[in-house]
Amino acid sequence: MAEVALLNKRGGEDFVRRTTKDGVFRDGGGLYLQVTNGGKGKSWLFRYTFEGKAVTISLGTYRKGVTLDDARNRANEANAWLWEDKDPKKEWEDEKHKRKIEAGRPYLVRHFLAQYIDTVVKNFPPKSRTDAENHCETIRTTIGDLPAKEVNPELAVRNTGLYDLWDGPQRSKAKTLRQHLFGVFQFAKVNCPLDENPMAADNMRIVLPRKRHYAKPHDSIPFEDVPAFLARLRETRKDGRYQTRALMLEMLIFSGVRSGEARKAQWKEINGDVWEVPPDHLKTGIKMRPIPLTRPMLGVLKQAQALRVNPLDDDALIFPPPKSPEGRGNPLPASELSKFVNDLKWEKPVKPHGFRSTLAGWAVEKGWEDILVERQHDHLPKEGTAAAHRYSDLVRAEAKDRSLKRRREMMDAYADVCDPPRTDDNVVQFRA
Repeated sequence: MAEVALLNKRGGEDFVRRTTKDGVFRDGGGLYLQVTNGGKGKSWLFRYTFEGKAVTISLGTYRKGVTLDDARNRANEANAWLWEDKDPKKEWEDEKHKRKIEAGRPYLVRHFLAQYIDTVVKNFPPKSRTDAENHCETIRTTIGDLPAKEVNPELAVRNTGLYDLWDGPQRSKAKTLRQHLFGVFQFAKVNCPLDENPMAADNMRIVLPRKRHYAKPHDSIPFEDVPAFLARLRETRKDGRYQTRALMLEMLIFSGVRSGEARKAQWKEINGDVWEVPPDHLKTGIKMRPIPLTRPMLGVLKQAQALRVNPLDDDALIFPPPKSPEGRGNPLPASELSKFVNDLKWEKPVKPHGFRSTLAGWAVEKGWEDILVERQHDHLPKEGTAAAHRYSDLVRAEAKDRSLKRRREMMDAYADVCDPPRTDDNVVQFRA
């Protein structure tokens, strides 16, 4: 047991200065002197109980100038707080925080904002610099006149409007504003100084709302307009430069696949009247997905076959880019396909991906099962366990050619609506 004795009986301040005996010595009122390392270490402790919990806090060390009288004054202050049912530890921490704020009052946020603009923003490219200056103006007008040490993450995100931006569709703008806040307070951290950057990602993550997903559908056209769109699309084939792109887009329209699946498609994936899309070409990447080849799709493949540089190369792309007509290079970039659609100058905005919505809209109106459309689109079920089981059943059934037959019936009906059959339609056969 450590020795316990009243310091006044030991000689008071003289005892504190002279003692070399290790131990903990009580002075009364919760104040203790702790001596360690043969008298080299002497620190003042205050022990108390608050809300049923025993608490010990340090009042400083004798070596750093805290005398017996100083320690007693602090202990008396703590006991006064306890008499008022206040926690001394919390009260001292609050006082310490207030002193830090008072010390940092001359350092306003706008001072560090000016440093950030002069050091960082001025080196941005013109357009980026203009955007950054707009964000910096938001910071200046909302929190610029506040002392940097008083600005916490909660205050910053509320005053600057970052909270509302973060919870809305302008997510990229919100992220940029957060980055500029972080940059400004990096200067405050170094020059104020601050213990840490309050705008660091870990701090902001606590006060910002969790991300919401705002689904923005791709621009599409109603299925009734597809025949007219196809007529304009087929006119572009007369220009040899766009022939492959026009065929690829037509394949997208009639199949409902993603553009990446068509852009990466190889001749070896065509097996009779089925297009076997491999897992590495799929967004889900789970397993091979069979796509039934309808009459218009077979017609597209017939025309693409006529353009093949090497008819024996099954590894070649079905729709090669102009720079690699042999089909052995990289696939056509998605941006090139989108640009091609824009150049068609349709009456309303339309995107390649939007034709998947066109197919889905037609299927809903005509009463086809949702699960068939989901499988055609390579979507995973979203309705929980029951839908997952139905989806799994559908995948297994395709192996037995049952649900594939149902999807073929659906896609044949869609093809007849979008591209009514003609008497001179020909059928092309591929490897079985």
